[in-house]
Amino acid sequence: MADAPQTPERESKIADIAELIKRLCVAVTNVEMFSADHPMARKSIEHAYEWLKGLFDRRPEAVVISVAGKRIVLDGLPLEERNPLVSKLAAKLDEVHVNNLFFQPETTPKEFQ
Repeated sequence: MADAPQTPERESKIADIAELIKRLCVAVTNVEMFSADHPMARKSIEHAYEWLKGLFDRRPEAVVISVAGKRIVLDGLPLEERNPLVSKLAAKLDEVHVNNLFFQPETTPKEFQ
């Protein structure tokens, strides 16, 4: 089965989700360094959530982030990312046996945290 062809719309969607992943990485790192209630951690969580809501404003469909081994996969394609935080997030999710993260347009800030 062949991967879906790369269209400008699909590339834009993948770029948007890749940015969400970067923001999630920052939020997870800040929570690890401080605590979930620390102002820096809360701010980074808010930034990631705001990006997610903006993504839903542009295309109101579920966002699925998958993990395969120690790699993040978007729309069946591995995310080629040189940011070490992305690899760290993938490894952390793999370590706790999380294969997919699903975000629906109805996702609330509390659920996102």
